[in-house]
Amino acid sequence: HDQSEAMALSDRIAVMHQGELQQYGRPREVYARPANRTVADFMGLVNLVSGRVTRAAGDTSLVAVGGNHALRVALPASCREGDAVHVAIRPENIQLTTATADADVVPAKVVEVTFLGNLTDCHVTLDDGTRVRVQADAAASLEVGQRVRVRFDSQLCTIFDD
Repeated sequence: HDQSEAMALSDRIAVMHQGELQQYGRPREVYARPANRTVADFMGLVNLVSGRVTRAAGDTSLVAVGGNHALRVALPASCREGDAVHVAIRPENIQLTTATADADVVPAKVVEVTFLGNLTDCHVTLDDGTRVRVQADAAASLEVGQRVRVRFDSQLCTIFDD
């Protein structure tokens, strides 16, 4: 159950849940492209952000999160416009930015900051109250209550339909 050790030592890993195989593959693949929410949650830190499909168009689909802010994502074939989904994204794949009205950028407010030496672990809330964990640069100057903008790396988001 030590995920870091399993990823470091293995050519392939298997994730089991309640006696059933959930995913089998190379460590990087299982970590970056989890097969389901169980695998995503088990394989390290992950944000699972609720959203709604606003445009279903393959790799250029849009999912609204955090009070109707658009993320450009690739959707599973089963997703349709209007569907409720969860966007899975690792804290290291979200950046703080000064960009304003760009797709994949969502306004937020800092609610917790922990300096860890090599990075700053930060929790923010989106406009709809969703709490998101961000691993920011160690030099980031952040304070609780500060308004920020976060950019989701849409290439590294995985969408799960509810």
